[in-house]
Amino acid sequence: MDSATLLRTLYDAAVAAADPHAPTRDALRQQLAERTDDGRGWIVAVGKAAARMAEAARLAAGDTELELAGGVVVGTELAAVDVPLESVVGDHPIPGARSRRAAERLGALTHAVLPDDHVLLLISGGTSSLIAAPADRVDGHALGEAFRILLGAGGGVDITVMNAIRRRFLRWGGGRFAAAVAPAPVHQVILSDVVGDDPAVIASGPATPDPHTAHELRALLEEHRLVARLPAALIAYLEQVIAGHVAETPKPGDAVFQNVSAPVIIGRTRLHDGVAQAARANRVPCTVHEEAVIGEAGERGKAIALSLATGAPPGIHCWSGETTVTLGDATGRGGRSQEFALSAALALEELGDGVAQVTLLAAGTDGRDGPTDAAGATVDRETAARIRAAGVDPANSLARHDVYPALDAAGALLRTGATGTNVADVVIAVVAPP
Repeated sequence: MDSATLLRTLYDAAVAAADPHAPTRDALRQQLAERTDDGRGWIVAVGKAAARMAEAARLAAGDTELELAGGVVVGTELAAVDVPLESVVGDHPIPGARSRRAAERLGALTHAVLPDDHVLLLISGGTSSLIAAPADRVDGHALGEAFRILLGAGGGVDITVMNAIRRRFLRWGGGRFAAAVAPAPVHQVILSDVVGDDPAVIASGPATPDPHTAHELRALLEEHRLVARLPAALIAYLEQVIAGHVAETPKPGDAVFQNVSAPVIIGRTRLHDGVAQAARANRVPCTVHEEAVIGEAGERGKAIALSLATGAPPGIHCWSGETTVTLGDATGRGGRSQEFALSAALALEELGDGVAQVTLLAAGTDGRDGPTDAAGATVDRETAARIRAAGVDPANSLARHDVYPALDAAGALLRTGATGTNVADVVIAVVAPP
């Protein structure tokens, strides 16, 4: 088996290991089996894995004889669901009219939930955008503009900072969903695409207390020089909260969380397990690097490629995490995994012969990297030359953040289609002796 084929096999194994269906069903079945009331069940599944998780929740409800009264499944495309569930499409990564309609459908559901009912809240990547609508007294246009600014900010504005900001202004962020259905019990299963698995960060924390006061958030904005960049309407709203004229988001200890279960989190370690098992099945030694891959995608791609080629032991190497890309005014096509891969390819080419041969795959586990049809890319030290042979300058493409056409020209893109899961990004490499 050649290195590229082996990497695709390992990637598929990682995705399969992160399938949320079985752990979602198991977690809900255990929690619902302990109930003592006759309340009904409501399924709220949002994110790139919403359909898969909703299916598991239906089975768990059947396993425990919980009558389903209804539910909403929100994803990037319509899902095949049966009554009483409703499939809704939201916008991602920039929210629009579809996201607002999805948020309205959630609002209608919250009004139908009775105190003894059970809400099965199933969260996966993309949720913040898919059900994005402004909180009360927040300007909707300003909210959409904030999403655009934060997604292109880079420079240390990682998902932790981004969602600390976004949850403040979102209708269902910062614990507001829990407040809307209280005192009904809420059972959470979260498919985490966030390093650290903090439920306040994942999906902007719809059923998790907001740890930041408005005053603390204002300081965070100042630290990242975002006060002047974000829409003035949002800053004015924040000042109203600080002044006490607008209510704070629900905080730890608030009564609205009294019946919210501790979330069951399905995280990125499952990716590592899947790769390691597949490597063993193919009788190839495997090194799992536990530290999360974070920071600028281009910088991390170069650094990991150099370390692999100049000192790593032969075999499989695996990482996971979530990098960032500082776009500035660039309008090119691509995603963070593609940028990681192209930067790695250029670094490997520069080293030339005399070092270990490295083939590297960098991809999102949801099957989509940025606003493209590719999950990521597979590269080696010949990739940059193949791009030039196709009439494209790879270094210029990287500088302009227009990496998708360059990698496509070399036949390096990895296209998988939607995978039904979303647990961080994965980097897998094969290191062979020189």
